[in-house]
Amino acid sequence: MPSDYRTVGAYGDPRLLVELGSMAEQSGWDGVFIWTTSPTVSRVGLVADPQVGVAALAAITKRVRLGVLMVALPRRRPWKVARELASLDVLSGGRATFGAGLGSQALQEYEAFGEQGDLKVRAERLDEALEVVVGLWSDAPFRYEGKYYTVAHGQFLPRPCSTPGSPYGSPAAGRHDDHSPAPRAGMAYSRLTLTSDTRRR
Repeated sequence: MPSDYRTVGAYGDPRLLVELGSMAEQSGWDGVFIWTTSPTVSRVGLVADPQVGVAALAAITKRVRLGVLMVALPRRRPWKVARELASLDVLSGGRATFGAGLGSQALQEYEAFGEQGDLKVRAERLDEALEVVVGLWSDAPFRYEGKYYTVAHGQFLPRPCSTPGSPYGSPAAGRHDDHSPAPRAGMAYSRLTLTSDTRRR
């Protein structure tokens, strides 16, 4: 059974998140997923960066699966996310799980920082960004030219160390916007819930 931790308010201290994640593994949990939020801090007080939290957990845990639940990919640079996840997967010995979505709160998460909050635009950016992320996870040279993103030449090493197509993916990329199926992009995917595709086997 997985557990997720919010990263705001009382849980905005990354040291506490790491302590709780370590306790979760010791207590027999199967996964620890750290919740993500917008960079806005005025409404909630303390906010911990989820990527830093899962990286710290990867270094001190041995068994639990780890990830951010879930990355608002349209407001991130996909090549930065691809590098973060590849490094996390190697650091954790193949325990990284990647969930991607549109994000919420268009005003607070997008428009307050000069990003486009329109739902259709975010969905288009998500589709393109997933293609870029998965393409950069291969160990082959990768090029991409879309409406929102361009990769003139990219080759990210090390690639994720897990085997694509495992029950969890490696990492698994998906979307959850209009409830339509996520694009395969050559990898395992799910709605990022505990379905038969994502339960521990």
